[in-house]
This record gives sequence, C-alpha cells and structure tokens, in this order.
Amino acid sequence: MIRYSVIIPHYGTPELLERSVGSVPEREDIQVIVVDDLSPEGESLPERYPVLKRPGVVFLRSPRHGGAGAARNIGLKRAVGEWVLFMDADDFFVPGAFDVMDSVSDTDADIVFFRPRRVMSDHPDQPSARFAFLDDLYAAYEKGDEVPIRCDHWIPSSKMIRRSLIEENGIRFEEIPYSNDVLFSSKAGCLARKIQVDPREVYCLCERANSLTDGYCRKPGERVCRLEALSRAHGLVNQFYRREHIHILTLMNDLFREDRKAFFRYFAQAGKYGVPRWRYAAKVFSIWGLDRFFSAFPALLPIFARTKR
Repeated sequence: MIRYSVIIPHYGTPELLERSVGSVPEREDIQVIVVDDLSPEGESLPERYPVLKRPGVVFLRSPRHGGAGAARNIGLKRAVGEWVLFMDADDFFVPGAFDVMDSVSDTDADIVFFRPRRVMSDHPDQPSARFAFLDDLYAAYEKGDEVPIRCDHWIPSSKMIRRSLIEENGIRFEEIPYSNDVLFSSKAGCLARKIQVDPREVYCLCERANSLTDGYCRKPGERVCRLEALSRAHGLVNQFYRREHIHILTLMNDLFREDRKAFFRYFAQAGKYGVPRWRYAAKVFSIWGLDRFFSAFPALLPIFARTKR
C-alpha cells in the first residue's frame, strides 16, 4: 500500500530536482511523481540523473508547457497514495521528515500542516525572509483561530493532504502563469473536515534568484493574474467564512498606483468573485488621499451603473 504520493513539477532546474528527489527516502510505501513541464533536454533527464530512475519514482513529460499548475494536475492523475505531498523542484525535505509524518499519518484529519523551514537555496544554513506571512497563520492557530491557516496557507507544500479530500471534491490547480496554487489550497483548507497543525519542521522552502516568485509582481500581467487568482479564492472562502482579504487590498493598492487602466478593468469584474469592490476601493483611494479618490470617482460610476454588485 502506498502511503505517500509526492508530486514535483519541474522546469529547467535538474540539479535542484536531483536534490529534491534525493531528499525523499526510498521506501515501498512512497511514490514520487516528477512531471517535467517540457523543459529543455527534459527527455534526457532520467539518463543524466539516476535518482529519477530509482524504484518508486515516476518521471512524466507534460504534453505542453502549461506551468506548475498543469504539471501538478498531471501528477494528481497518477497519484495512488493515501496522502499527497506537493513539492517544488527547488525545495527539499529535511532529514527525518518522513519519520515525523509517519508519526501522524494515522490521524483523522484531512490536512496536516507543518511549520516550514525557510532557507536560501544555495546556502541552506542561511534563513530566508520569504513567506514570512506564514508565521502569522501559525501564530493565529496557536491562539485558537484556525481559519487563517485553512484559508491563507496558499503554498501547497509543507503539508499532508488526504488524497480522498482532493478526489472526492474534484480539487485541481488553476493552469495559470502565477498563483496557480491559491484556489487549490483555499478550497482544500475550507473543505477539510478537520485539520491538524504540527510545529515540527519537515520541509525546506527555498529562496533563489530567477525563480518564478523572484521579483514578485514585476513581470507584465503578473499582478493582475495574482489579483484575479486571489479574488477567486476570496469568493470561495466567503462561502465558508466572512472575512476581509488584506492581500487583495495590497495588490489593488499597488495596481491603482502603477496601472490605473488595469485597476479599473479588474474593478469592473471583481464583483463576480465576491470581492466587496466598493469597500476595498474606498480603502485603496483613502491611502492615496481625497484628491485621488475624486479623480478616480467618475471612472467608477459607469461600472456601478452597469453591474448589480
């Protein structure tokens, strides 16, 4: 019986992929699924890196370059384990990680969260400041509020997710360039009947230059893509928990400052996601003062005139 299916999307970082797969112990109850997203020379990877031909490792090639979300969805089709573990190709498990996970694998929870270790990829002994928002989620849980970690732990790694939860609810990743994992993680967190949080570290989140998240929201269209993904997740979360989304406000604020036309295009259709547009927009404009609010107000009126929300 397979206990764990480890799904790893990969593109263009074979040496780091070797480290990632090598951090997973070779055991009969562990399935490792590597999905190469048509990276250069991807077909030759198993020959060049013997760890990819190890027993229990399945190496797949995507039929098209669809990004990490599409690769993860391909991996889910081949997963057979009781628990699904998602892993980025530049991250790795800490020594003894699976001993820790074994100790809680009989839980009745649908998701088990572990506190990740955040490090620099080239120097794993050096801490990274990325993903600092995760500390707030764990702190809230320790104070008795599990809603933030259910809804806002968008990183699919450093957690065990029961495969039956994923399959019974048809949860899949969005196949978009950025933030493909936000809706998946929010939906899984909201639908989980029970969650468990373990303070032990099993997984290293690595920061490195030239990664997809390096230079956050500096690429053309990235901010809007992430904002729309967060908005879709917000709409889903609001079916379970009524809460305001500070990250949406932050992205709206930045978009209003950097690309006014893109802001109004987003604002015009944000209501369909359940985003309270007027409240969020008012906060954005208040940050920039009344003069900017009144300069933007005429552009908002037609939007409200032709929409119900």
